[in-house]
Amino acid sequence: MKQIFNPEEIIFVPTQACNLRCAHCFVPKNAEKLNLEKSLAFLNDAIDGGVSQIGFSGGEPFLALDFVCEIVQKTVEKGAYFDRLMTNAAAFEGEEMKAAIEKLFDAGFDGTFGISFDAFHAQKIETIASFINAVEEIYQERNHVSLVCTVHTNHAIAQADAKTAAMLKKLAAALDLTIEADEKAGLPYALVYKDKLETFMNDGREADIIPVETIDFIAENPEDESAWQSETWFSEDFCAGPGHVYYVHANGDVAACCGYANECRPLILGNINSMSYAEISAAAVESCKHGFLRTVYKTGLLKEAEKLEKRGHAFPGKGRTKDNCLFCRYLLQKVKA
Repeated sequence: MKQIFNPEEIIFVPTQACNLRCAHCFVPKNAEKLNLEKSLAFLNDAIDGGVSQIGFSGGEPFLALDFVCEIVQKTVEKGAYFDRLMTNAAAFEGEEMKAAIEKLFDAGFDGTFGISFDAFHAQKIETIASFINAVEEIYQERNHVSLVCTVHTNHAIAQADAKTAAMLKKLAAALDLTIEADEKAGLPYALVYKDKLETFMNDGREADIIPVETIDFIAENPEDESAWQSETWFSEDFCAGPGHVYYVHANGDVAACCGYANECRPLILGNINSMSYAEISAAAVESCKHGFLRTVYKTGLLKEAEKLEKRGHAFPGKGRTKDNCLFCRYLLQKVKA
């Protein structure tokens, strides 16, 4: 059978702890932390098995900095690459913040700091500006920061997007940057260094901007009617790209998913505390043959939605959603549960 799940990245969740309490976040907040020894063993064998990229999510990774630095050092030793370290950039301030970034730099991290920054997180502008300035000073480069903003298309909460836009404008002013935006877009897509034109020929465009990425707000409850207001179904993409990961939760569970449904049991391949990388990989192969991964990566979630629709299944709201991640969680929690 042709391999349909091809993970090239591990995303570690070092801790469930977080210094913020965001209204849109339903990740459980607790003191659970990943086992370092088991994580290093999984990392070592995964890279030997073909994984080439490492990222971090949370919780807030900066609250488990020693763990992250150990994983970073092992990644460098094994010759793999770094993706993003997702952070709210507000776990520390002042010299403590700078020391934390320097510790990551000294460990060898040269990936991107993806800063979750929007009305839901509501960080202080000066804290985020200081974080970005510290990264630029320590790394002596401009291409190590991106902004990730959660947006909400529900008209009832549209004020959140307006507040995020205002925050981006204030951040640009604090950093002495300009804003680059599409007139039809709700948020700018980049904060631009004012000397961009002078340095473009030497550095390239990406080194002269801070990209602004948007992700859709998804309610904790997959039956939330605001997410089921579409006239058409989502487009089928077989979870291409970001879906092909090993997402290692703080309790050691390994999910074949980086998103909204990655705590659902059919997407959990095993646990690094009790299983080897080889055993978890074998579980992935089995799921691709006979389990839920076959649905995700082979037959497709859209086909599942259309089959349920033909059978007269009563979906929430208007009956269709444009979000495949939300449908995936709905399918696992409300249909297949």
